[in-house]
Order: sequence, then structure tokens, then C-alpha cells
Amino acid sequence: MTPDIQKAVAYLKEGDAGQAASFLQDMIDRMPEHATAHVLLAQAREALGEWDRALHAWREAVHLVPTSPVIFRGLERAARKGNPLSHEPAKPEQDALTDIDSLIASLESARIVPRPDAASLPTPDLDDDIDDVASETLATIYESQQRYKEAARIYDVLAERRPGQAAAFRAKATRLRSGETED
Repeated sequence: MTPDIQKAVAYLKEGDAGQAASFLQDMIDRMPEHATAHVLLAQAREALGEWDRALHAWREAVHLVPTSPVIFRGLERAARKGNPLSHEPAKPEQDALTDIDSLIASLESARIVPRPDAASLPTPDLDDDIDDVASETLATIYESQQRYKEAARIYDVLAERRPGQAAAFRAKATRLRSGETED
């Protein structure tokens, strides 16, 4: 622990939170990235009952050490105390392990369990949906896969949708049904 931090801790132990806060604020002005100084400043502000200022100090500490459970508990405490009109009841402080256990329990209850009878479910008939996606590209794909019947069906659908090209589409469909290919 640096001598400056030791001095701030000594002020807090002596009950002189005002002197500690002033000393720590000067320290932070010189070294804004000093996370310990922000945490001690937040604690000094809490001791003084300056909850809004404590909340600000905790937020600065979170930016510097975003994974600290101590800082998050302080942040939560300052937010609760700084807003006494909140209609939300105060939550008892929980340690990190309890939070993780409750998260695991909620995730377990949300698990998707596969249906054992899924194999016996009928396979959906996708042929009815093909009309919705009918295109010359799809017909060409079917033709290249030597699925001439499906390609002819797509050309029939296209002939209905595009009357200006209907004759060409019907000719392609007829050619495919007769087994002729464009090789």
C-alpha cells in the first residue's frame, strides 16, 4: 500500500471522513486512474452521507475495475441509499456465488428438452411452399440436378405469374417433361 493510500486509510479509521475525502480527491486529481483512491473516496463519501457523490465515485471505480464484486456492491448500496424514494424494496446483499447459483438454476429451468416422439412426427410437405419461391434460378438448379419433373413444375408456375413470358416457360416445361435436356 502506497503511503498516500495509508494516509487516507488512517483518516478513515480515525473517523475523519471529510479529511480523507479531501485528501483522496486531491490524489485522484493527480492520478485519475488510481482505482483504490476512487474506492476509498466512495467509502469516505458514504461515511459523510453524501450518497450522490459516493455513487459518482463508485461509478468511476467501476470504469477502472469493471469486474470487482466489492465495487458493484458499493455501487448498488450508494444507488439505493441515494434514492430513498425508490419504490423498489432494498435487496439483501448477496455474494457472487449465490448470484451464480441462482443464474444456473434459472438457466436449467429454461432448458429446451427434445421431444422423444419427434421421429414419429410427419415430415412437412415442402412442395406446397415451392410455389412461393419459384424462380428461373430454382428451375435451373432442379434441371442441373436432373430433377426434370420439379423443374417443369416451376416453369409452369412462372408461366402463370408472367403472362408475357408464358410461351417460353411452357415450352421449357414441355421439353423437360419429354426428357430433352440442353446439353
